[in-house]
Amino acid sequence: MLDMTERRKWLPDEVLRASGETAPNRYCPSYPARFLVENELVNGRILDFGCGHGFDVEYFLNHGIEAMGWDPVHRPEIPPEMYPQGYFKWIHCAFVLNTLPYSDQRLDILVQIHNLLPNDGRLILTLRSSQELIRKVKPVWKKFGDGYVTSRGTFQKGYTPAEAVELIQPLFAEITIINENPVVIIAKKSDLARG
Repeated sequence: MLDMTERRKWLPDEVLRASGETAPNRYCPSYPARFLVENELVNGRILDFGCGHGFDVEYFLNHGIEAMGWDPVHRPEIPPEMYPQGYFKWIHCAFVLNTLPYSDQRLDILVQIHNLLPNDGRLILTLRSSQELIRKVKPVWKKFGDGYVTSRGTFQKGYTPAEAVELIQPLFAEITIINENPVVIIAKKSDLARG
């Protein structure tokens, strides 16, 4: 576990491993995974980026969707950079960015996701809401940057829907807010060449 009380810049691998420590043991699919399946939105291969224990991957597979998952702690075997650009039509990224303590690390993940998608690719992004985080903050949590270091030594940041849109707008367009708590957004990859 990281010593997040230090004011040093953590290495990306350390941050991703600490982020992976936040993965819950769930026994049912996440809300965004259910939303995609129930609304028959996935029309191609999907990558669950930061899949934790892989429950959503299994859910997608059980519903006939070609799905793969990657997590730096629980499923590190095939990292996303091993896939060619455009291999995944959809990327599902749930509760990953809110566990990263630095804005440049969040942007790096979004750039990586953007680069994996084809021109018409879609992202479904889920973030812990500010509203939920305020309710969950414990007295032993320490303020750090724009979030908190938890008693487990992991980082958590909450987002409003507007902050989430602002976060992804440089790389994604056609942004639709599906839910506010947690914040769930579907967006299409932007063509950066058009500026």
